[in-house]
Amino acid sequence: MKRAWGTPPELRDASAAEHYADKEAARYTNTGARIGIQQDMSRRAIDLMMHGGWGGGEETEEVARQLPGCRGRLTLVDVAQALPLRAASLDGAISISALQWLCVPVRAEDLTLGLFEGLARALKPRARAVLQVYMRGERDVDLFVWAALRARLRAAYMVDYSHASDAKKYYFVVEKSERGGGKAEAADDWK
Repeated sequence: MKRAWGTPPELRDASAAEHYADKEAARYTNTGARIGIQQDMSRRAIDLMMHGGWGGGEETEEVARQLPGCRGRLTLVDVAQALPLRAASLDGAISISALQWLCVPVRAEDLTLGLFEGLARALKPRARAVLQVYMRGERDVDLFVWAALRARLRAAYMVDYSHASDAKKYYFVVEKSERGGGKAEAADDWK
């Protein structure tokens, strides 16, 4: 299968630090085709859930345009580190095209679990996070499900074919329950 946009950077032996360095981040931010794709994926994530955000900032700006009265603050943080957020401070969260970096390093389990534990702490009860991730296969899916459940979040994922290409878009959705118990479910089971 030929990829229209080449090999994703996380599969080209690039580290996240190199990919998100100032020069590469500026190139990435100014690539016209990428901007349209990111906006489409952000709108799709908003269809699933959204009241807050993280990422390069584009997703948060898109949400703010669609939610009157939405207020936010842009904070840059490495998602592989602990999220510097107060407990139960998020109404919701999105991440577009960033979290696949957690699946690459040797410490994938630790990093992914740390992310979901941070989300579980920061999300308000019944709040959701929608994470668009480029999964490389069942191992990545299993890793995200394991980490979310271990962090006591409800977890579901869906595969979206919203673009004309054959590229799959994985959306991983987690929700903090009022009681804190997690279980894996089909996305269709959520209302």
